[in-house]
Amino acid sequence: MKRKLKKSWPLIILIIIIIITTIGYLHFIKGYEWASWTGFNGKTIWDLLTLAIIPITIVCIASIFTEARSSVDRKIAQDLNEEKTLQSFIDKFTELLLDEHLIDAEQNSELQAIADARTLVTLRGLNDKRKGIVISFLSSSHLISIFDDAPGPIIHLKGMDLSGIILEEEWLLGADFEEVILRSANLKKAVLANTVLFKSDLTDANLSSAVLHKADMRMSQLINANLHGAFLQDADLSFADLTGADLTNADLTNVKLMGTNLTNAKITEDQIKKAAGIEGLIMPDGTTK
Repeated sequence: MKRKLKKSWPLIILIIIIIITTIGYLHFIKGYEWASWTGFNGKTIWDLLTLAIIPITIVCIASIFTEARSSVDRKIAQDLNEEKTLQSFIDKFTELLLDEHLIDAEQNSELQAIADARTLVTLRGLNDKRKGIVISFLSSSHLISIFDDAPGPIIHLKGMDLSGIILEEEWLLGADFEEVILRSANLKKAVLANTVLFKSDLTDANLSSAVLHKADMRMSQLINANLHGAFLQDADLSFADLTGADLTNADLTNVKLMGTNLTNAKITEDQIKKAAGIEGLIMPDGTTK
């Protein structure tokens, strides 16, 4: 109904303009005299314009109000739909974990393929906050973690676009984010020890005060990333691009920086001295070690 009314506004305004224009033309151009009961005789052009402006203004205000109300209704409906999708995902995976023993699924098995597909479809339909809830659930269930005796995680996130995801203060120990797009992700104070971030894209990501102990960040993109106060001890940043990154107060003890690009990065000489393996390191001023 609202959609039909919205489509009718231009037609209503057009009809009002045509009526007023016709009245003006007949009265002022053709000299037509209206019957006294119409109230048009003796009216000036300004009177007729005023007569047109009032209903047009009312129609425009009504249209704006209707559109605003429709927008609010759409957002509420979308939010409810996302919440339903999230709850359905958690319920289904809880069932897969308890009844189908998903945690013991073999690589490339039908069960794993179903879980992968369901995860991908669910993540595509959620906002940044709810995407974070899904990833946190998968991590706490050890479905995206790599164990020493396993060839890979149960759920594969490789290649997924999780840009803008909110994972602030989440525990993601050992999670596999290989080649995952995490642009502008909020990972502030997140615990990412032993995670795999190989070739991941963390451009503009917020990793301030994050724990990245022993994280595999080789060849990752950390352009303009915020690593202020991050704990990177024993992490591997070989050949990573940290152009413009903020590493103020970050702990780089024993961090591998071989071939790492630190052009225009905020970092001190003392921090670099604590690192290990700096062959080919590109310094903030563009010089190479």
